[in-house]
Amino acid sequence: MDIRDKKVLVIGLAVSGLQTVKVLHGLGAHVKANDLKSEVELKEAISAIKGPNVDFVGGHPSGLPTGQTCGYKPQYPDGFTHGAKD
Repeated sequence: MDIRDKKVLVIGLAVSGLQTVKVLHGLGAHVKANDLKSEVELKEAISAIKGPNVDFVGGHPSGLPTGQTCGYKPQYPDGFTHGAKD
């Protein structure tokens, strides 16, 4: 699956979330990273993922789901969270 230039939403910036952002960015995706914690609380994590086409949004605002297709998080039983929209 080619994700170059696709919009992808990654929720949660713990260990797996940070690595997911890095991999997706490396594959050319436009990544929006989100965590319930604020930018101040995640200063170190955010500095590790800074780059073109990577944005951070703190908290879980109601208009957040802008990723495409689905997202992967190992914490979910099947690994995938479905229902993200363009």
